[in-house]
Amino acid sequence: MVHKVLVDEQALGWGEDNQDLIHQKYEKIFFVGTKPAPPKGSNDKEIGTFCEEQGCNLITSDYTAYTHFLENPRINAVQIEKFQYNSKASRQIYLIRIL
Repeated sequence: MVHKVLVDEQALGWGEDNQDLIHQKYEKIFFVGTKPAPPKGSNDKEIGTFCEEQGCNLITSDYTAYTHFLENPRINAVQIEKFQYNSKASRQIYLIRIL
């Protein structure tokens, strides 16, 4: 089981507001823009590489991020699922797992 998760830039506000919910499933939360996570403005390939190297999943509202994850030759498959709904932004929050 994966015990770490990265919150993507598009979901930062939601992630910060819902840390208790995230901690129900994950011991460690990384936030884009806060070291050691990638800086803000990082592309999806960089985000995917970080997740693969750190052994973590991704929380994002960008359901297409996985397409760039697969550009990394070490990532062979991903799984996408609905995680929560961000009612403030009227957006779905997704969980992307690297398999």
